[in-house]
Amino acid sequence: MQLRSAFAALALLVTIPFSAFATSHTIADAKVTFDAPDSWKVQKDDAMTAVGNVADDAGVVILTLAADNIEKGLEAASAELEKLVKDPQPAGEPSEAPIGGMKAMLASATAKVEGEAVKVDLLVLEAKSGKFLIGIGITKTSSKDAGESLKLLKSFKAAGK
Repeated sequence: MQLRSAFAALALLVTIPFSAFATSHTIADAKVTFDAPDSWKVQKDDAMTAVGNVADDAGVVILTLAADNIEKGLEAASAELEKLVKDPQPAGEPSEAPIGGMKAMLASATAKVEGEAVKVDLLVLEAKSGKFLIGIGITKTSSKDAGESLKLLKSFKAAGK
């Protein structure tokens, strides 16, 4: 499925430390933008966007979906997450707070990918377009880029703002 190829796209990770999020990218169907470091590669197709470094230890998969409300969006996001990682263990309760002026819910977990421990950040964003955006950040616990996937997820804003 496309999510497996999305996770394979996370193999585009570079161990260059981030100094700035320099390039904005647009998710056209959700009418949102996000900022990514110049050192990270971005792959887009009709179904998803994958962003990551070539060290294969940090990245984000972004999908859009239709949902009745943000809680249903979180359920759908959790189902997609389980296709990418094994044994997700929530790290506390999901938090709800605006990101870029849009309603958002963020959850964190630990999990395993191919037997390695990872930190997962899961974002559900209700875009001003009426669509829901799912962002799944996956970072190996040994990564020098720990926390950078979460920074990317928190950079979303309405397109044209």
